[in-house]
Amino acid sequence: MTITSLATAVERRVTTDTEGNYTVPLVPPATYRVRVTAGGFNSAVFDSVQVVITETTTVNAELTVAGVIVEPVIVRIAPLIQKTAHSLAGLLSRAQCQSCRSPRATSRRFSRSRRAPL
Repeated sequence: MTITSLATAVERRVTTDTEGNYTVPLVPPATYRVRVTAGGFNSAVFDSVQVVITETTTVNAELTVAGVIVEPVIVRIAPLIQKTAHSLAGLLSRAQCQSCRSPRATSRRFSRSRRAPL
């Protein structure tokens, strides 16, 4: 909580107790701006608070919860598998397909050539 003299711009800061109560002792008579802040809440500002020498001045502030502004995020994910056959048709030629053998077919052919004749 901050009080600022409108005449001299001198500031005094105090902290509230656990229940939100505060006291600013020995405030000279003048006109003040009172600003109450708390994390996660909107500030409350009171301009032209009059403090006189013979009275206790009370300022009650009710803080409202600060709103959170969130920008929407749009995520677009391309499909991992292309399902249309016409776009896949020209990717490999027949010769390229025949030269691409699975490791299992290659190992079978290799193991057959290593066998001893009967």
